[in-house]
Amino acid sequence: MKRLKNRLYHFLRWSEKYTKTDMVFAISTGWWAVVAQLATSISAFALSLVLAHLVNKEAYGTYQYILSIMSMLSILTLTGIGNAVTQSVARGHDQSLQDGFRLNMRWSFGVLVGTGALVIYYVLHQNYALGIAILIAGLTTPLRTSFNLYGSFLGGKKDNRRSALYTNGIGNVAPMIMIALAAFFTNSGVLLAIAYSIGNLVTAAYLYIRTIRDYQPLARDHDSDLRSYSFHLSAAGILNTVAGNLDNLLLFHYLGPTDVAIYNFAIALPDQTKGPLGSVGTMLTARFAGHSPEAIHGSMRNKIKWLAIIHVLMVALLIIIIPPFYHFFFSTYTASIPYAQLYTLSLLATIFMPMSAYLTAHKHVREQYLYTIFSSVFQIGALFVGVLTAGLLGIVIARIVARIISWLVLAGLYRNTVARR
Repeated sequence: MKRLKNRLYHFLRWSEKYTKTDMVFAISTGWWAVVAQLATSISAFALSLVLAHLVNKEAYGTYQYILSIMSMLSILTLTGIGNAVTQSVARGHDQSLQDGFRLNMRWSFGVLVGTGALVIYYVLHQNYALGIAILIAGLTTPLRTSFNLYGSFLGGKKDNRRSALYTNGIGNVAPMIMIALAAFFTNSGVLLAIAYSIGNLVTAAYLYIRTIRDYQPLARDHDSDLRSYSFHLSAAGILNTVAGNLDNLLLFHYLGPTDVAIYNFAIALPDQTKGPLGSVGTMLTARFAGHSPEAIHGSMRNKIKWLAIIHVLMVALLIIIIPPFYHFFFSTYTASIPYAQLYTLSLLATIFMPMSAYLTAHKHVREQYLYTIFSSVFQIGALFVGVLTAGLLGIVIARIVARIISWLVLAGLYRNTVARR
């Protein structure tokens, strides 16, 4: 066994001259992410089976609509504070976890105002069930988003074992179990959304407390830049959050909850592949924060190349397996198949993810603003045009085009930062 490990170690070191990446670090850290993501994917798949067979399309569409409203409410918190905490902790400021919690709570007053306005709107329209669901969602959002900073802290500490176990493992699986249990007792999208809100809040609170106990961060390790950098990232992320949730809102408004359900089952399988990619992005941000720009630029092309190869293979595989997969497991959602196959093309855009991690890690605020504003405005416009001209198909095409264009813009902004050095 020891001999096998030595051979693997030497092979990984040999491969670094081609990948221009610390392969020992990548494999050792990626292992935990793969295991945790596997647990999350299995749980998500099981939950999808439960929802597909126990919950009708209208209820599921209403559930997804409420989740989108919850995400919209989160823009009234410091949405960029997670990346700011990761960057700060990576530079040795462990107290940024608790500082970030307090900062996010103080700046979440707008969530309560927005929640109150929505609740009044739905009560006046005599939709009391939606009003109650949004009230619970709004009241839990500030605490939930603040507690979830434990994941950003672990990413900054490069504690990949705990990050995988807590964030991608317990943090994702436990709320799914609560939603699945709720689905056995109710066919109400409103009650499912309430289970989602409470399940995520309880799980995030537990993992936050565990992280504090594990590390016991020193009270003196404050970061004077945390507040200002959080504000910059949050301001840049508001439009991005709107753009990311507008699809469900438009579909619900123009086409109804059934089309929302078909759409969400169409994007579910391709989006599941983003879990490990998100973990890679967090790890890269933490790692880049401790490296010079010159060192990062030297290996960037190889990282992009290998990500491109992986993504092309992944997209090809998904397009092939989607029809039999949906016919066998989700026979009530076969209408989602062509949209799912088309949507997988959007995954090709994420090959430029290391460039985004670099801009965050080295605080290129101007470029982050430009990237987020342009991509978000473009996607918002594309979604409106798409739904009005081609309905559900138009939404899917808009998402693909917007994502590819936005990542190409990111690549251009990254090159400008390199050229200025």
